[in-house]
Amino acid sequence: MGLRRLLIGLVDAVMAFIAFVLGMRIVFQLLQANPATPFVAFINRVSGYFMYPFQGMFPGLQVSEFNTLDLVALITLLAYSIIGYLIIMVIRMVLRPTVSEEVVHRDHHVV
Repeated sequence: MGLRRLLIGLVDAVMAFIAFVLGMRIVFQLLQANPATPFVAFINRVSGYFMYPFQGMFPGLQVSEFNTLDLVALITLLAYSIIGYLIIMVIRMVLRPTVSEEVVHRDHHVV
């Protein structure tokens, strides 16, 4: 496995973790999960680190009488998705595949 594929895989894994944590936070808040439960508290604590630069941008959006959509978590998710995409594009531009990697890549996709 080349350095290019390794770095892209690493960025993908980090972005998947961030998306999971932020997505769970959005769902938990929308469904009014008990913040005192250990897993919900863990998700809120970890996602809080990622949301820190965006805190206070928008209030929550009241969806119903009891449910709120966390707009900051949605904005954070969008921002990190764009950042991850840009990082992967830079990796692809800087670390072009070698001739041997292109041959291996083509051989795996022969029908």
